[in-house]
Amino acid sequence: MGVILTSLINPLYAINPIWNAGGIVGISATFGTKVNRIGFLTGAYIVCENIQLNAYANRLYCFNSYGPDLKRIENQFNLGITGAFGPETLTLSREAVFFSPVSNFTGKSNSLSYVFKIYSDNISTSQNTGIIGFQSGNFHFFTENDLFIFKGSDKYRTGAVSVIYQNMNMQLGVNLLLWTGNNNDEKKIKIKPGESDYRSEFGYYDLSETKYGKFSHGILAFSGAYALPYSQTISAMAGIDSEQIRHVVQNKFLHDMPFIPKKLNKAINPHFPKLDSNGLPYLKKQDQTMKKSKFFGTVSVNPTLFY
Repeated sequence: MGVILTSLINPLYAINPIWNAGGIVGISATFGTKVNRIGFLTGAYIVCENIQLNAYANRLYCFNSYGPDLKRIENQFNLGITGAFGPETLTLSREAVFFSPVSNFTGKSNSLSYVFKIYSDNISTSQNTGIIGFQSGNFHFFTENDLFIFKGSDKYRTGAVSVIYQNMNMQLGVNLLLWTGNNNDEKKIKIKPGESDYRSEFGYYDLSETKYGKFSHGILAFSGAYALPYSQTISAMAGIDSEQIRHVVQNKFLHDMPFIPKKLNKAINPHFPKLDSNGLPYLKKQDQTMKKSKFFGTVSVNPTLFY
């Protein structure tokens, strides 16, 4: 597969000790076992001393993507702010080639970022989320969740985390991505404790009759990325998509919150059970088989940050 890349605006590195600005235009494409899409991206940033503003947008035609197996047109828009601190870094030029909504082009080695993100598509999974990023030297931590815009609901793009190590123009990372049906749908059914054999202190939600409630992802994958000239990026990801991963992270860790003493934990968080082969809650009934785990892999040019 051959792809011709064009960057019309190259980031301007350390033009001025007080401020600098730059941008990017290019193709954005991902092909793999589940996600297959192609489109374009535009982005721009401006730095004033230790503060950076980022704007980043993708328009994508998806042959398939996360959630339902449907073609779609998806727009993603990111508006972010980064505050940088710490010693000056000598790696600004190589850091800048990885252009993203949480980029740090200030010349400082550490940063905190916040991004407000808008997803808009034509299959009714449009939503807003927030992204928080932290950089310390060559290490990066990013996480996305609608909880960061004070609307935590486990809806569609449920949550994602990336931990990345960068050396020169290469990045290696570990990534977690969750996807769930529409928890806000009025067709959602709440099953109280004791009404079934499912083990959960606060019961569970049956989303099988809700919008895309028979689809889910629990993806754990390793990734590698390489920076090309003109701030373009190629990357690959390989891992597994498993209901067991989603169950452990979403239900056992985030909902049960074992890291908080029970006396202090006042949250009431029903589970979203693992799904069976028909997209129904897996309750270990005799005629049920759990949805099989699958290999998840992608190769990308200028990929989106998470979803």
